[in-house]
Amino acid sequence: MADEFLVFVADEETQERGDISFFTGANDAASHAESLLEAGYDQSRIRVFSSKEMNLHVTHRPVVSFVGGEDNGASQTSEAPESTPVTDGEGEGEVAGVKDGVRLSSLFKKSE
Repeated sequence: MADEFLVFVADEETQERGDISFFTGANDAASHAESLLEAGYDQSRIRVFSSKEMNLHVTHRPVVSFVGGEDNGASQTSEAPESTPVTDGEGEGEVAGVKDGVRLSSLFKKSE
């Protein structure tokens, strides 16, 4: 696999963001860096990296986020349990697993 070269030109305000150009040859990357210098870019804003592609295995896992004030198609008719409230430690009188009168488990559909 051939080496690739990345030419990074940092933004003037921050060195953490900028434009990246990819090249498959060192001569092409060098020519691009020269053209940037000739165009007036400060040398401290230009970085050139040599890289090789590597194998990457991606796995997906479910991510749950809680949002309030909107009906996302879930049933919100569930009520708090009638048993003795168990607090979740965040506020007195709050029932664990219940927010604004909606039981957390009611927001998930049962799979069959």
